[in-house]
Amino acid sequence: MWRLFGRAPAPFAAPTPWVDMHTHVLPGVDDGAATLAHALAMLHAAQAVGITHIIATAHYTERYAADAGCLDAAYASLCAQCAADGMTIAVTRGREVNFTDTHLAAVRSDARLCMPNGKFALIEAPEGLNAGAMIEGFFELSMAGIQPILAHPERSWTFQQQPAMLDKVRQHGVLLQVDAKSIMGNHGGAAKRLALDLLARDAVDMLSSDAHCPEDFTILQRACGVVQARYGAALAAQLVSGTPARLLP
Repeated sequence: MWRLFGRAPAPFAAPTPWVDMHTHVLPGVDDGAATLAHALAMLHAAQAVGITHIIATAHYTERYAADAGCLDAAYASLCAQCAADGMTIAVTRGREVNFTDTHLAAVRSDARLCMPNGKFALIEAPEGLNAGAMIEGFFELSMAGIQPILAHPERSWTFQQQPAMLDKVRQHGVLLQVDAKSIMGNHGGAAKRLALDLLARDAVDMLSSDAHCPEDFTILQRACGVVQARYGAALAAQLVSGTPARLLP
């Protein structure tokens, strides 16, 4: 198809740093890496495509509520094995927090539930949440000095049906993170359409893999190439480097 236009798109120009700020690489704590070997395979795949920094955002929900000791042990074993393997990729920790009163209250009182620098929190909104409740919850976070990041809203049926809700939350300082798989169509047509619409309106702040397996990092690389080809190299770099680098310690 690209021959019709004379040439193929340029390969994605990986920026430095390249921060994948939403991943599930901690072994044995949620629905991501099941074992240390699986986690290491994911990190090798991430490094192979040029990613320099990984934020491991284990789920924090009623179903996935690993305690601090379990998370510390998983993180320590992963970092130790990375060092033993001579890997250069930097791994830090955050959480992907479910939007409930209980979970948001925990975020306000426990910096370990925030992203690495303690100033941002990655929040996943449930289906059916109305705009008022969402804005109120995010406002309470902001009053505690924490800037919310809304995880993959393009995958939500609620936002697909009411995309104007995303404009409202952005007006209240909430950042939007889009999944690479949505751009590539892996989450269905509705998610892809909303992701591309948000990109076209310059309403996406971060692009990440939301990786659960090694192949997800290749999908991220391909999605970055799509963004670069459609919207320019500067935007692609901003989504995976400029803005997410603010989350690092």
